[in-house]
Amino acid sequence: MLQIALACVITVFARHGAYVPTAHLHGPGLLLDGAGLSGSPPSSILWLHRRITGEDTTRGGNVVVLRASYSDVYDRAFLRYGNFASVQTVLIPPCTTRVQVNTVARIVDKADAVYFAGGDQAHYVAWKGTALMEAIKRLYARGGVVGGGSAGLAIQGAVVFDSVAGDRLNA
Repeated sequence: MLQIALACVITVFARHGAYVPTAHLHGPGLLLDGAGLSGSPPSSILWLHRRITGEDTTRGGNVVVLRASYSDVYDRAFLRYGNFASVQTVLIPPCTTRVQVNTVARIVDKADAVYFAGGDQAHYVAWKGTALMEAIKRLYARGGVVGGGSAGLAIQGAVVFDSVAGDRLNA
């Protein structure tokens, strides 16, 4: 029982880089990255940086990577190719409670971009209607960038296949 409880805890990984507030965002923008970050050209990360800072060379912008599985595998790529001030991954396991998911909103409220990682899109369904999703909408409304690859892209459409509900019908 303890092992299951530990698996359902949100992990906020150490921030890579130093958080520096961004005075003016140059968005909003959407990064719809079908292959996922590992299969996409570095130019997609450069575009994201430009959309936040307005140019290529100055270090700036704070990215939060939201994951429902795995770890902080994208952080170093964002820093290397995008020249961001900081990148931080938050792992929200699918068994996490709604109350716990809502706590991540405070992290997103300080971000300039959110990137939904790939994996199983069904793991993101539980986030629907949470304070976290409202924070992502606020980020976009203030000129931030929302992006994602693979499953992280699939959940951003106007229509999302909810495989969780489909699985219940077949049970």
